[in-house]
Amino acid sequence: MPHVDAQLIAAAQKDPQAFEALYCKYRIKVYQYFWYRVGHDRETAEDLTQVAFLRSFARISLFRNQGYSFLSYLYTVAHNKPTA
Repeated sequence: MPHVDAQLIAAAQKDPQAFEALYCKYRIKVYQYFWYRVGHDRETAEDLTQVAFLRSFARISLFRNQGYSFLSYLYTVAHNKPTA
């Protein structure tokens, strides 16, 4: 995991407001993931992106570095979220 992500995650685990930095860094990539997955439906992609980030935010205290990037974790959360 990049050093910057490790610092952002550690900060978010201590202070929920610090999660915003992770959101700002990765929101476009997660949105694009959903946008392609739902057939370019902007509104649905936005809704699913919000749900994915809310789920990851709710579990940020449980996140442990296992050698994967935080973006990989977000993609896993996104993938495990049903699209309908």
